Amino acid sequence: MASIPVALCVVHICQSVETAPVEIPALLRGEVVKPASGLESNTSRSPAEQRVPIAVIVGGAFSAADLEKIMSREGVMKLPWLKADPKLLPPGAGPPPDPAYPGFAAGAIERLFREHGFSVESTKTEEGALWHY
Repeated sequence: MASIPVALCVVHICQSVETAPVEIPALLRGEVVKPASGLESNTSRSPAEQRVPIAVIVGGAFSAADLEKIMSREGVMKLPWLKADPKLLPPGAGPPPDPAYPGFAAGAIERLFREHGFSVESTKTEEGALWHY
């Protein structure tokens, strides 16, 4: 199973439209937020190792209405958003926990970053951008 490249690390995981509109803006303000999901978070890192998100990646299970609710919150449009589109999955691949998904997502994210001239080291942002993978 492929993993997300070292330059990209998961900072936080939100699994519900109820918590994401609260947790994501706080993360983007640089606050340490313990995720309601209990999964992946800066809280497991020392203060010196904590990271601020460079992009927001949204899974295919979030509907357009869910995404609109999250994205409408003040302060969340500072970064590019990458939204999984189940129609773009390769044949035979499914969403998590399918073991092929992390490799597919990592490749798609890297491709979108290249296409839009975005890099981890860059200060370039695409405020309000929504890219589908």
